[in-house]
Amino acid sequence: SEHKGHTFQTLGEAAGICRNDFEALFTKCKVHIAAMSEAQREVETVSHELHNTVAKVKEDICIFTDELCAAVIARREALLDEVEKIRKEKAFVLYEQGDLLQVIRTNLEGNIKNVQETLEGARDVEVVSMNKKLAAMMSAFEANIPPLKPQTESHVSVSFPLEALLQSIKGAGSLNDTSVEKTTASGEGLVSTHAGKEAKFTITARNKEGKMNVANDAFVVEIHKTSTKQLEE
Repeated sequence: SEHKGHTFQTLGEAAGICRNDFEALFTKCKVHIAAMSEAQREVETVSHELHNTVAKVKEDICIFTDELCAAVIARREALLDEVEKIRKEKAFVLYEQGDLLQVIRTNLEGNIKNVQETLEGARDVEVVSMNKKLAAMMSAFEANIPPLKPQTESHVSVSFPLEALLQSIKGAGSLNDTSVEKTTASGEGLVSTHAGKEAKFTITARNKEGKMNVANDAFVVEIHKTSTKQLEE
């Protein structure tokens, strides 16, 4: 008989070695079972947090939209649909992962139980056969261990520029003819900035004739990262 590259003269000798190997194999199984149980608990925790977080986000969405005029209710419904879609997608991922962990853990526990029960009173040839089967099963399992960390996070958030929106609504109706082509921006903050330090610049709104416009225009400023090489060019 041969076991792990070693040749034995008798079946009894091989069976004896195999019996000694079972303890290590059982220990490995138990470690993996414990890890998957912990992973399942984490998945369940994330699922619970996801439910609570989405509920809070939905509440924030409703509070925000209730402060606006009826014209933005359609936007509220769209946001609710979006966050519900996110919840469903995340919940599905967590459900699929939790179900997979449950199936694999149950199978592993069942295999161990079957082997342990069969070992009682087993003949030497059966001991050797079961040892090889369990070792092969463990090798296959360890080569394809499922993800043990939750495959998605519970984090979902929503933010609204409430003050800016309310201010914009209060100033709605002002007439102006600000020209994008004539409007200018100036200041040191446009040409030289340092991380963590305030960079100032001024936007001067002008109409098509180049005259300064005093209306309360709203500007969107985007900041893009660039390299020193690009700045020099």
